[in-house]
Amino acid sequence: MSSWIDIVQHRGLDPAVPAIPIDVYRVTVAAACLFKFGLGHIRHAAGYFDEGSYVRYAHQRRGYGIPLNRASYRGLYTAKFVAALCFFLGVVPHLAGVVLAGWLFLELGFDHKYHTTFLALAVGLLTLDPGLGRTLNPSTVMYGVSHGWSAAFDRATSVHAGYWIQLLIVLLVTQMYWSSAVWKLRSPAFRRGVVLHQMARYLYFEHPRWPYREMWYPGVLARAISEERVTPAWWAVPAVTTIALELALPVLLVLSPWPTAFMVGAVMHLGFNWLLPARLVPFSMATVGAYVLFVDPSRIATAIDGLARAL
Repeated sequence: MSSWIDIVQHRGLDPAVPAIPIDVYRVTVAAACLFKFGLGHIRHAAGYFDEGSYVRYAHQRRGYGIPLNRASYRGLYTAKFVAALCFFLGVVPHLAGVVLAGWLFLELGFDHKYHTTFLALAVGLLTLDPGLGRTLNPSTVMYGVSHGWSAAFDRATSVHAGYWIQLLIVLLVTQMYWSSAVWKLRSPAFRRGVVLHQMARYLYFEHPRWPYREMWYPGVLARAISEERVTPAWWAVPAVTTIALELALPVLLVLSPWPTAFMVGAVMHLGFNWLLPARLVPFSMATVGAYVLFVDPSRIATAIDGLARAL
């Protein structure tokens, strides 16, 4: 299946390609952010900067010199939900993207997580696309209601734009996978399964003490974690498999048939979510959602148009 490599080879350095894959990814990333924010709200993230909060203390220690108090935090906290919803709908997407990316980078100052960094970079790159929101927005929905969904998506898939933002996001995802694989490969403890074994056992046995549910281990996995006879060696196979898949997946996404590579990546992320599903679901959504950008945009546009006609 053709990819952006074929675009560069056969159409030059600045071709016009269907813009709808970027908007599909925008919707996916926005949904991931809404999931992340909603989960945080359920877990009382609105009170993070109340007096005496540890998060407030952590921000004062490493908050990049940005002053935040309870009032300013609550204002930004509300703005992030509005921005994420606007980004999802395609309403003033560039302004929404700036606010959303700004919040995610700000969040790194008091709740640093690598998947938040990935979301922030993805939103930031999407916001740089001049044509963001041109194909999937409220007008697309209204046109679909009045003229039919086939006509609406036919019009959406006819919009073309440059491919540089798509390429940059492809490189971001590739770098994320390969840097993660290299880090794991350099760790003897990870390769031997010690890291996964200890992390899984710790989370499984400590989880009942937590104020909220984080993991939903299947029965077979729960038994494997709880039984003493399950040693780190049992975890060596999934550890090495993870390294191999992270190294191979970007190549597979470019060179192999689309459904095959997509399923390999989706199954791998499902495996990740067995350990920390609630925390990693937004990251997996944003990562797996980026797979549409590894394929020639014209193929994605054709597939979406075919789906709309089938409806």
